Amino acid sequence: MVLTRRRVLAGAAALAAAPAAAQTPPPPKPGQTVVIDGRTVHLTVPDQTWKTLTSTKVRSDRKRGVMLADFPEGVQALNGRPFAIQGFILPLEASPRFSRFLLTKTNFACGFCPPPQPTEVIDVRLGRGRRVKATLDPVRVSGRLELVASSEESVFYRLHDAVMVRA
Repeated sequence: MVLTRRRVLAGAAALAAAPAAAQTPPPPKPGQTVVIDGRTVHLTVPDQTWKTLTSTKVRSDRKRGVMLADFPEGVQALNGRPFAIQGFILPLEASPRFSRFLLTKTNFACGFCPPPQPTEVIDVRLGRGRRVKATLDPVRVSGRLELVASSEESVFYRLHDAVMVRA
C-alpha cells in the first residue's frame, strides 16, 4: 500500500471522528486484573488506605520549584505512626535486589493505566540489611510513615524501617 496524502488525511479524519471513549480505555477498577503473556497481572489494589492518602491536596510553588502538600487531619494523624499498605513496587535502581523503592497504587507495568498521582506514591526505605526483588504482583509493606509537606520530587509520603508483610 502506497502512503499518499489522501490516505493520511482520511485516516486522521477517521481518528478524529471516533468517540473519545473508543480511543482511551477507562481507568482500571480496584482489584482489576488482565492477562499478559499468559500471566494474570493486577492493575490496582483494593486497599482503602490509598483513599485516605489521596485526600491530600497538592499545589505548586513555582518560585521555589517545589510541590506542596496540604494534609487533611486524617492524614496528619498518621505521621510518625506505624503504617501498613498494599501496592506495587517501582524500583529506583537497576539492581536485582534493592532496599529503597516507590510503592504505587497502580501497577506501573500497565500500559493503559494512568500514571500515579503524587498522592498515590510512597517512598519506601526498608529496614537495615533488608532487600527485596521487583515483582509485578501487589505487595504489602509496613513501617513508620513520614509526611513530607514540601517536595521537589512530588513524593509526599515516606515509609521508614519498612518490612514486607503478607498481603
